[in-house]
Amino acid sequence: MSSDSLGVASGNGWDMVEFDDTVSLLREGYGWLPNLRRRSPDGVARTRLLGRRVVGVCGPEAARWFADEQLVRRTRPDHGSPRAAMFLSLINNDQRLAGHTAESWDETVNAWTPGQLVVIFDEAAKVLTRGACRWAGIPVSPAEVPALAAELVAVVDGSLAPSLRYWRARAARRRCEEWFRLRIADVWSGRREAASWSIVCRRDEAGRPLDPGLAAAELVNVLQPTVALAWFVAFAAHAMHRWPDCRERLTEPGGPEGFVNELRRFYPFLPFLTGKAIRDLPVARAGSTLLFDVYGYNHDPERWDRPYRFDPTRRQGPEPHCPGEAVTVLLLRTLVTRLAALEWRMPHQNLHIPLSRIPTLPVSGLILQPLRGPAMVEPGRVAESGRRGN
Repeated sequence: MSSDSLGVASGNGWDMVEFDDTVSLLREGYGWLPNLRRRSPDGVARTRLLGRRVVGVCGPEAARWFADEQLVRRTRPDHGSPRAAMFLSLINNDQRLAGHTAESWDETVNAWTPGQLVVIFDEAAKVLTRGACRWAGIPVSPAEVPALAAELVAVVDGSLAPSLRYWRARAARRRCEEWFRLRIADVWSGRREAASWSIVCRRDEAGRPLDPGLAAAELVNVLQPTVALAWFVAFAAHAMHRWPDCRERLTEPGGPEGFVNELRRFYPFLPFLTGKAIRDLPVARAGSTLLFDVYGYNHDPERWDRPYRFDPTRRQGPEPHCPGEAVTVLLLRTLVTRLAALEWRMPHQNLHIPLSRIPTLPVSGLILQPLRGPAMVEPGRVAESGRRGN
């Protein structure tokens, strides 16, 4: 049955649900929910995850449900928080984040020595961390960036699916929140300076200073998806290596937007979205936990022509849209165009992307070897990169 056909649940739909499927998710990774739906007569997966009953859905109709807060409330740690709404509004309407990120990238690249080996995933995480901290007005020294970036990467790495990494992510998040709490408290006490436009200098609706602990938690909620873009920067390098013509098209009108949209559709990151049904739906009663199959939707042959082909000329982007999508696209556009403008080669390494791991990444983390200093590179020039096995 097509993933567009959601079907109607007969009875309560739970008669055949007898076991928890968490182990299968850990084993199958991104293929877990598409496989589960494929085995279901109506294309809707009904199972248990971490002991909780869930309904796995896909297709345009389900995408519309997840886009409508009156039908499905997405599960997010920041949902419903006025402070989170303020932080999200700031980041969506502030071009300075992209500017700080671009500046951070340029500083990083200028520090590279031609011929040295760099792991682009690690470098991108540090670039995004430094750029986001500058945007937030949080003073951070160059020596502090690598450790803070590693903590934020750990938060992302353990938050997308149940695994043992979840507990490491929780511990890393606590350390990040404490790191930011101390710095925000220092700003309000006068022990540390911050620009007047800094978000840590903002006040709540009653005119009171933001509580340092709460502000730190909301700031991590913003920084977490920002640093998550390091995965896509690594995927971008992978795509430029595998399909050099796509790198050429980045200099054409609309090229960066098409490349970024296809990057987010083609490469696996978020396996599914989680939400709670606000009212009765054709496949689930109000209060049910829903999983929207993101990976299956983005690779559905009935929706996409040759879905496993990387094609930046597609007119559609990934769905359903998420809060903060505008700044996501802007940041990725900023970084992939700079990556394409560098002259580099890719030494032999393991480019395999294991779909059993969530979130996944090329095994090597994407090792690049810059060939010349950035000041000598002409924007849009495509470097020759050595082909290697995947």
